[in-house]
Amino acid sequence: MRLPRLAQTFLRVVAIACVGIGICGASRAAFAAPENGEALLRRGAFSEAEAAFRRTLEATPGDVKAADGLLRARRGGIDAALQKVRARRLGGDAEGALQDFAGVVVQARAWGLGVPGGVGPLYEEEAAALIPFVDARLKRDVDASRVLAARLWLSAHEDGFGDGTDGRKRYADRSGDLDELGARHCETLWRVASVRSPWFADFTARYCAAWSQVKSVPKALVDARNRERFDRIEARGTVGGLTPAESEALAGTLRDALVQAPSHDADGTATLALSVRGVLVAVEQRSEEALQQPYALQVPYLALEEYCEWTQVPVSGTKWVDGKQIVVTEARNQCVSRAREVRKVRLEPQVLQFTGARVHQSFRVQLEAEATLLGRAVRASVAEALDESDVTHDVDRADIGLAPDPLVLTPRATWVSARFAALASALLARLRDRWTAAYCVPVEGGLDLRAEQALRCLAATPDSPPAFVKDWAMHAFGMDVAELLKAVP
Repeated sequence: MRLPRLAQTFLRVVAIACVGIGICGASRAAFAAPENGEALLRRGAFSEAEAAFRRTLEATPGDVKAADGLLRARRGGIDAALQKVRARRLGGDAEGALQDFAGVVVQARAWGLGVPGGVGPLYEEEAAALIPFVDARLKRDVDASRVLAARLWLSAHEDGFGDGTDGRKRYADRSGDLDELGARHCETLWRVASVRSPWFADFTARYCAAWSQVKSVPKALVDARNRERFDRIEARGTVGGLTPAESEALAGTLRDALVQAPSHDADGTATLALSVRGVLVAVEQRSEEALQQPYALQVPYLALEEYCEWTQVPVSGTKWVDGKQIVVTEARNQCVSRAREVRKVRLEPQVLQFTGARVHQSFRVQLEAEATLLGRAVRASVAEALDESDVTHDVDRADIGLAPDPLVLTPRATWVSARFAALASALLARLRDRWTAAYCVPVEGGLDLRAEQALRCLAATPDSPPAFVKDWAMHAFGMDVAELLKAVP
C-alpha cells in the first residue's frame, strides 16, 4: 500500500527528529498506539516507551491501558537508572553514584511515584548503601573543622537521601548532628568576642545565624564598631574657578567614591570630614583668521573650428574599350575647407578669501582632598593642564565644496569631571593603603584579636587577602576565604 505524499513527508520529518533527540527508537509507528509502547517495554526501551504512552494519553485522555503502560514504563526507567547507580557505586565511584541517585529521586518525585512501594525496593537499598560514603565525607569535613562547609554540602545533597521514611530520617539525624556541632562552635566564638574585637563580634553573630542561632550583639560592641565606621561624608573647602554646579559635582564624585572605603558602613555613626581645596583656571581666546578655499571657475567662450565639407566634382580621363581609347568622365569626392564657431569651457583657478575664527582654550587645575583615617590625615591631589585650539567658520558654499567647520574642542564639563574622578580615585586608593597598612599585618594575641585583624583586613582586600588571613579562615573554619565569605555574607 502506498502512503499519501503528505503522510510520507510527515514520517520522514519524524524519523529525522528521532535521530536528533534520541527518544524515538527504531519504529516509526511508536507515535500511534499503546501497543507500540508495549513493544518498546518488552525490549527495555523505557524512555521511548514512556514518551509513546504519554503521547497516546495526550491524544486520548483517560485511556486506561495507556495510563497503565505509562506507569510501568516509568517504574522500569527508574529501576534501570537505579541499576546504573548500583553499578557505579560498586565500581568505586560513590560520589558519582550519589549524584546519579539524587537525579533518580528528583525524577521519581516529578512523576509522583511516592515511596515506599512506588519505586521498588532497590530505591531504598541504594539510599542506605550510599550512607557510609556520606558519613565518611561529613566526618572528613568535621575533623578538618569544616563544620559549616559540611552543613552546606549536606544541604546541597539532600536529594541523595531519597524521599523514603528511612532516607528522611537519616538526613534529619545528620543535619541535627551538624547543627549541634555548629551551635557549639558558635557559642565558643561568641564567648571570646569583646569590645576589643567588635568586628569579630558582628561576624560571629552572622556566623551563628547560619546555624539558626540568634545572637544579639551587645550595645557596647555595636557602638565600638560603629564609632570606627563612617556613614556620612561631609565635604568642606573652596575650589576657585568652579561654578556652583561644578562644586557640587566635585563633592558628589568624592562621596560616591568614598563609600567604597573599608571603613564605610550604612550603620556607622561617625562622619568623615573631607577637606577640598584647589583652583581651576579656564581661559578662552578668539581671534580672526584669514582663510581661503581654492576652486576652479568654468568660463565659456567661442572658438573657430575647421572642418571638411565633402562634395563630388567631375573628373575627365580616358580608358580603353574594345581596343579603342575613349574619353570618360567620373565623379570624385573633394574636401572643401570650411570654418564654424564652437562653444567651449575653460577652467580658471580661483581662490575664495574669507574670515574664520581661531579659538584657543586652556584649562589648568590643582585639586587637593584630605580626609582623616585612623587618626592621621590622608591626602590626594591632581594637577593637570590642557591647551588646545581649533579654527571654525560658518561659510557655506556647496557649489565650490566649502561647508561650515564647527568648533572641535574638549568640552569643559567633560574635562573637569574626569579630573574630579581622578582625585576621588586617588583619595580612595590612599584610604585603602592606610587601612591595609594598619590591619593587613598579623598580630599576636588570642582568637578574638587575630580574628579582628583578619576581618578588618578583609574589608580592604576581599579578593586578594594576605597569607595570615587565609590561615585564619582555614584554621578557624576549615574554609578558604572566598568560601567563608559566601557562607557568612
